[in-house]
Amino acid sequence: MQDLESTLNDLSSSLETLSTLNEGEPPLELDTESSEALVTWKSSTLKILERLENVLNREAAALSLAERARVISLAAVFIGQDNFTNEACRAVAQGKSQSRSTTRPTEVLQGCLGSIDTVDRAVATRVLNDYIKPLFQASVHPGVHLDTGRMKHNAISVQSMYDEQPWKVKGSGSWNILVWVLWSINENDIEILWPLIIPPLLTLLDDYKSNYKIRGVEVTNALLKKAPSSLLRRTGVDELLFKSLRGALQNLTSDSSPELLCTAMPCYLTLVDLVLPNDDLNRYAKLTELITDVIIPGWLYASSRVDVMVASVSALSLVVQALGSGSIRFLKAIIPQLTENLTPKEFPPVQKTRELQIASAKCMLLVMVNARPRIPYWRVRILDSILRCWVDIGESKPGDIEIDHGELRECLMSIFRELLTTSGNLLRKLKGVAVKDSGAHHVGREMTDLPEG
Repeated sequence: MQDLESTLNDLSSSLETLSTLNEGEPPLELDTESSEALVTWKSSTLKILERLENVLNREAAALSLAERARVISLAAVFIGQDNFTNEACRAVAQGKSQSRSTTRPTEVLQGCLGSIDTVDRAVATRVLNDYIKPLFQASVHPGVHLDTGRMKHNAISVQSMYDEQPWKVKGSGSWNILVWVLWSINENDIEILWPLIIPPLLTLLDDYKSNYKIRGVEVTNALLKKAPSSLLRRTGVDELLFKSLRGALQNLTSDSSPELLCTAMPCYLTLVDLVLPNDDLNRYAKLTELITDVIIPGWLYASSRVDVMVASVSALSLVVQALGSGSIRFLKAIIPQLTENLTPKEFPPVQKTRELQIASAKCMLLVMVNARPRIPYWRVRILDSILRCWVDIGESKPGDIEIDHGELRECLMSIFRELLTTSGNLLRKLKGVAVKDSGAHHVGREMTDLPEG
């Protein structure tokens, strides 16, 4: 086993080197493209991972509990979509047959972690207790009891855990270790391991930087695949997660905000489905909070950032689907914003403008289907926006040449067909209106060729 110990020591030393590359600052915040040191580090670390894989292919069956735990604590660091890893490192660490998802595949894995056939309670406890817990000891989340993983009442502000954060420098990839353990453990062990999982998860999720919040969402997704709803409710962790995810969704000031919106919203909705499947009143309250406290207030900021608005509208689509007809009460806020998004703008680049129009058109269609009785009131505003958008598609713009408009055209036509379904008789009044813009001729022709009766 000397080869194994030597290789693990080399990998551990390599991770210590990683912690120094950003001059004492977190390695995750290094600029991947401009950091030659990081590129060189990944290349040398890949060679160590390959050595470890070869050693494990020979000696995996004889691994002790401590050795299995150490392999996981070092190799699982590289399974994420982080700047200090890449596709080659991921393939060697976790196996080429496993994709980055919230569930572990059933097929036998290749790679370093594939040598760990099962992760029983003893191994998982060793990993979490020896490698994860010490990293987060100085950044304890104030909202949870460390010994039980239960919610604290009258907890102090999370600001207190920002004073010291050694896990950001010394614990790069610790979130990936948490994800791997959650993928791999038996569901029956989750309650025993609860106090070792929940505190670091919440520390990640409530960090003040969005790139760590994203990692916290990934860990939360893995948790929700294993944790029973009764355990989440009994420990009060469901409410802690709701609060933390809502805070993540309100974080709109960083470059990572669009990604955070797109990852946190499905996670929040999964939590709603898990802990409130039959509680209509509380379920409705949790869903409407997303619109009143997250989506609508966020539009004030997102109006100056097209990428954030695209993510916000995509997130709104998920909420509208979950609310169904319950989304009717928000039409006065939703439809004006969506029609504004569809109306042509001079936002550079054109690609982002089209992405916003497509996302808004898809969301508009969902809103219309779920609120059919109220759509006739909004018919003129909706029709005006889709006609303007249609005309705009036909006009050539710099940077517009490479963009495929087929998806947007189909979305606009679907909205128009839905308008015919809900407001056909009212739209017939427009038969005498000439469609002057050639770009709108196709839509206008369908509108004015409606059958009588």
